[in-house]
Amino acid sequence: MKNVFTIKAVLAATCSALLLSACGGGGGTVSASNGSGSGTASGTQITGKAIDGYLSGAKVCLDINDNGVCDPSEPSTTTADDGSYSLPVNGSIIGKKLLVVVTPTTKDKSRPGYVFPAEFTLSHIVAGTTEQHVTPLTTMVAAQMEAGMSRSEAERAVGALLGGNIDLKADYIAGKDSNTAAFASKVVDKVVVFAKSGRTDPATVRAVLNAIMGKGNIDLVGQADVDDQAKRPVFSSNVDALAALTGELFVYDGTETSSTSTVPVREHWYLTSAGLRKPQQKYVSQQWTDAIPGEFDQNYGEYRLKPDGSWTGFISHQDMEKPFPVQRGDSSNTLVGTDPNSDIVFTLEYRVAQIAGKSLSDAFVGWVDDASRSQLAGVFPAGSEAYVASVTRNVDDVTLASFSSCTPNAPLVTEGTIQHCNYIGNPTTNYTSVDQVFGLDVPMGGASRMRLAADGTAEVLDWSGKVLVGSSKVSWKRYDRNPNVLVINISLADAITGNLSDTDLLRSSGKIVIALHNGHLKRGALIPASVQDTLVQFKQSIFDQLFAELNKLLTIV
Repeated sequence: MKNVFTIKAVLAATCSALLLSACGGGGGTVSASNGSGSGTASGTQITGKAIDGYLSGAKVCLDINDNGVCDPSEPSTTTADDGSYSLPVNGSIIGKKLLVVVTPTTKDKSRPGYVFPAEFTLSHIVAGTTEQHVTPLTTMVAAQMEAGMSRSEAERAVGALLGGNIDLKADYIAGKDSNTAAFASKVVDKVVVFAKSGRTDPATVRAVLNAIMGKGNIDLVGQADVDDQAKRPVFSSNVDALAALTGELFVYDGTETSSTSTVPVREHWYLTSAGLRKPQQKYVSQQWTDAIPGEFDQNYGEYRLKPDGSWTGFISHQDMEKPFPVQRGDSSNTLVGTDPNSDIVFTLEYRVAQIAGKSLSDAFVGWVDDASRSQLAGVFPAGSEAYVASVTRNVDDVTLASFSSCTPNAPLVTEGTIQHCNYIGNPTTNYTSVDQVFGLDVPMGGASRMRLAADGTAEVLDWSGKVLVGSSKVSWKRYDRNPNVLVINISLADAITGNLSDTDLLRSSGKIVIALHNGHLKRGALIPASVQDTLVQFKQSIFDQLFAELNKLLTIV
């Protein structure tokens, strides 16, 4: 595949196979208060605290319509002296947003005598009913989700900024975590710098927080950074995933080369009575038509590690296009299902952005590489929406591809009706243990090879024998679900130094693996369960407009 631009977190060939298996989950609505704003709706009580330090006298509401403000019809209450609140609501609340409106009359109990110089709003995406604390950290998570991330992806990103190993939902004041408390206060102080007429509106709060995440440093954020973030689409969870897929969505998937031509390819996502489908379509003679499964590479397919540690049979293109039964998860914007090829459970989380009136270029800040994005012309028409789909799995996804892009005249391995060159060592040897890879040359790209040693180390060499990356920087460990799978640990920087061909995999937090399979030693990929695969989708009319501009940038050979 040849991509003329990069879409965030799409893992090239590996990801395309994984996403074929993606399925996602559901939810409900929340009843409003009696209209007085007093929060007297009967039913569930959401409890927690509003915290910079403990925030006394702040308004708390459940943002039912996801518009970022506390409307009179939405349940609301006021925080007590210790920052605590109890908010009565009805119906399903998971995935809804809690808002805390801080004004100059709000008291921060950690800063006696301090007066907030401007009004601003903190937020938290509801995950339960108790200890739903609303803090600058939860607000940063919500802001990252509105930039298109799934919740777990956003939490990892914010946690990494704080050094990792931190519970972003915790009461850091009660926990006496002074470092987190200082960080949170510094975030708030940066937010109010951008106030206008005594108020930092929710859109500006979001832009400031995402600018902090983009810079990785609170102090370095300036007006230009905030303005840049403000241009980007805002992705809301207020979307019905089933309805969106019933209406059909399309994903640009780069270009594919067959034996005779190179053509643009997209994926067509839709629901049938049998489940979720996403067949490939190709652009030929100025129109999109369904691609024949495997027409770009009849020998391509994969074997995947099941949750019990055993391998699947060969998964062909035809198998990948099987429908996957799905059902709602814990909110309306998620679907869940099980891949019938591998028994891996997937969650598919949808978010939607209103992009009407935005230029194609501005709408893809952060999603399309800047060189290509700057060449996109045009404005999205009224009613335009963009969807972000984030795929997660319940276990790591380990795949061994069966590919036919081989060194000229290289002997091929035959497995069933498929011939391929994904093997290490002698293609005619019947290997019985992955340990037999020790001392063999593992091809890692045209210019390099890897050698593993029994002591848990490895090194990268060129074919003349020169060491490119020494054994102090490369190691392996045995995979817990299958002892005949070895997971390689090498940094992205060292992989680049060693001319490895798997830099895209490593860049996306994946790992190279070496495995014993069907009597052969093979190279494969591991995508941790903690990593989300994220892609942007459009309804057909919007996709057509976008592709008309993208097509001008394509060089077809």
